[in-house]
Formats: sequence, structure tokens, C-alpha cells
Amino acid sequence: MKIDDKYFSHPNKLYNSHIRNVKFSFYRDRWHIRCANFHDIVKISLEFQRYINLKREEFNSNKEYEKAKEQLKTTHALESACIYFFDSKNRNASFLATFFAILKHHGDLPDIHDFTLNLGVILSKLKKQIQVINYVCKNAYLNIEFDDCKIDEIIDFFMPLRDKNQSIYQSIDIFFEFKKRFSRLILADKFEAIFSTPYQNLPYFEKECIRKHIK
Repeated sequence: MKIDDKYFSHPNKLYNSHIRNVKFSFYRDRWHIRCANFHDIVKISLEFQRYINLKREEFNSNKEYEKAKEQLKTTHALESACIYFFDSKNRNASFLATFFAILKHHGDLPDIHDFTLNLGVILSKLKKQIQVINYVCKNAYLNIEFDDCKIDEIIDFFMPLRDKNQSIYQSIDIFFEFKKRFSRLILADKFEAIFSTPYQNLPYFEKECIRKHIK
């Protein structure tokens, strides 16, 4: 995977800089690196880039600006998780923990069984994003071509997980692996978005710094 240095992840923040800092937050964790690499990948889409690069000075009023932003608002977590799914060969429990961290890094971790019950709705959303996903894969130099057959592959993987007795996902170790993957991504992502630096047990959470930030 390779991303050109022309995309933005947040206003005035280059995509590659954001991803690099998120990765470095827990750089010894190879699964976190995978999370960081894929969690925002669909932000390089044309739709998101139009949204993130919208300028207030291009409009006559704040109202017009906010209306245009709302109309351009798009999603990226589901589509990014989809690309991660097809970039992964060994779909084991660690893969699944990473998949759900990417999928839900703007929400809450789901119950796997409940997720499978909503699979139809989720896949119908993906079908509407086929062109977007393929554009991103092409421009990230990933050898992935998304189509209806790929959607069938997602169904084939997740449908057996409707069985609540899937013992491979019932251990306490897997439980904490899901929590660790998710919490590390959330911390690194939000910390970088605010401070534009990796989270490395920096002194931001010492009492004096907390008082400063609150003030």
C-alpha cells in the first residue's frame, strides 16, 4: 500500500502525517500498525477530499458553508474495514479484532452475533460504495477489485458467526484482545487529531498539564 502526499485526513492535516503518528503511538504492536494503516483509508476518496478541503471563504455566509458541508459529509469506517477485510489473508481472531476496531472507531464495539443479524443492512450500504472502494484501492496501489462476488465472500465469512457457540471467540484472551485493539486505536487516533503528535505516554495527562488544558 502506498498513499500519495496530496490527501488530507483532517482540515489542514496531511493524511500520511496522521497515519504515521497513529502508527508510532504503539509501534511495537504489529496489529495496531494494521489498524492505523487501514482505519482511515477511504478518506482518500474524492468525496471525502471535497468535504475536508471545503473553505469558509468560498461562501457568502456561515449558513451556506455549513449547508454545503452537511451535503458533502460522507462515511469511511465501514468502507475502510471492507478494504482491510480483503487485504487480509489469515482471517483469525486477531484479524477480527482489528476488523471491528476499524469498523467502529467512531462508535462502540458491537456484539459479534448482533453484528451478523444486521449484515444485510451493512452489505446494502457497501453495495452503494463499490465505485468509491475501487477508487481508493486503485489510488492506494492495492490489488483489490470490489464487486458483488466480494460481498458474497463477506457473507460466507460472517454468517457462521451467528452461532453464539463459536468457541474460538469465547475465551477471555480474545475478549481482551478486542478491547486492546479498539482502545489503542481510539486513543492514538483522537490524541493525534488533537495534538498532531503520537501518543507515547507523554506528559499531557500529568496534573499540571491537565489544569492547563482545562484552563
